[in-house]
Amino acid sequence: MVGLGNQGSRDDAASFVRSTGVRHPMVWDPSPLSWRRFGIVAQPTSVVVAPDGTVLALFPSRLALDEVLAVATR
Repeated sequence: MVGLGNQGSRDDAASFVRSTGVRHPMVWDPSPLSWRRFGIVAQPTSVVVAPDGTVLALFPSRLALDEVLAVATR
């Protein structure tokens, strides 16, 4: 799992990580290009991506780990 931030500033993203206790890696992209690449239009959104970069599923809401694993292990 990798978090992708692009709203607000890099400092906002760092503050979010500190305040929520996020432990997975976070990537910051100040442009909208990464969101466009994956079809993200709102937060939170979860995207399951295959090793070759193919988007397997897009969840435009919060979701549970078992939902992600169900898609990722098909």
